[in-house]
Amino acid sequence: MRAPTRTQLLLGLAAFVVVAGGGGALLLGRLHTPQRAIGPLPAAALRLPSDVRYVAGIDLESLSRSPLRSRIGAALPFPPDALERLRAETGLDLHRDLTHLLFAGEDPRNATSSLVAVLLRPGHAPIGPWLRAQPLRRYSHEGATIFILATKPIPQVATLLGPDLLVIGFPDPVEHAAAEIRRSSAPLGENQVLLALLEGLRADAPLWLAYELRPRARPDGLSEDVARAVAQL
Repeated sequence: MRAPTRTQLLLGLAAFVVVAGGGGALLLGRLHTPQRAIGPLPAAALRLPSDVRYVAGIDLESLSRSPLRSRIGAALPFPPDALERLRAETGLDLHRDLTHLLFAGEDPRNATSSLVAVLLRPGHAPIGPWLRAQPLRRYSHEGATIFILATKPIPQVATLLGPDLLVIGFPDPVEHAAAEIRRSSAPLGENQVLLALLEGLRADAPLWLAYELRPRARPDGLSEDVARAVAQL
């Protein structure tokens, strides 16, 4: 068998570098979690599913001195003594460590397909061990623990998408979020339409909504051309 020429060796080496480099870039892309916020969306919220059509948020730190902040704190579904026990047992103070409330799903008018996400301050006391110590029924889905919060009058479950992101909702969207985070470390980072909308919002907006409106979902009375123009906003 004839020995390869110098040109053949160089071509083979170049092909190897291209293939190895492409594979390495793909692997790094799967392992790397984006560390920067997108407009008003915190980087941790990129763990939300990739196929949502809207995402909205309330920046509680921006509202820390407003009446709305105290109203949201008072509306948390915990009696005052439970919050005190949580703080005493874990050091987690929801009034201090809860930084954002986020909402995501197919349609902001449809609660059954939407998620409510609670984002905690980086470096907070871990909430996962505390949740697992509670007398809550639970089951496993895609390697994630799904906590059953209620079954009547409507089913409601929760799961952690990371140490600082708890999502709550109906079983189907919560299970889908658990499957997405197993597939990718930052699923929402793949949704280029929503990312472009978020980039156009003020980073310090206390209340915000990014919503992809599809022409086929146009309200009655709008022509297709007008609906398409609205969808491009």
